[in-house]
Amino acid sequence: MVKSGMVIDPETISNLPQLSELRIDVRPADKRWDDSVEAVVKEWILHNWSDGHCVKLLKNCYKAIPDDGKVIVLDAVLPVIPEPNGFVRAASVMDFQMLAQIPGGKERTKQEFEALATQAGFSGIRYECFVCNLCLMEFFK
Repeated sequence: MVKSGMVIDPETISNLPQLSELRIDVRPADKRWDDSVEAVVKEWILHNWSDGHCVKLLKNCYKAIPDDGKVIVLDAVLPVIPEPNGFVRAASVMDFQMLAQIPGGKERTKQEFEALATQAGFSGIRYECFVCNLCLMEFFK
């Protein structure tokens, strides 16, 4: 159980009822890391960056958390085989927007998130919950 963590945008995740079961203490992030931090939350951040930049960002998070800490990622997850529903279409449209507007930015599949986590040194990922086309993922040391 996480006792404390850092969140860049607490208003967004505070409205997700599924998170109350996880007992996450939500507080805004400082400009610096704090010794009491057990988890770092990244919301819609990784899709803005290339794989290389994501690995660099995740490695910095890895260094900042204790051995039993985690990085919590809230991002869209693309299915390997597209499904005919609005959530997948929205994620696919966002993927095209990232391609057109941000060099290296893209939406990722579960396998791509697992590869990023492994390259950054994490031992595994747990997919906690899906809300619309977003997935709450926990990256463990």
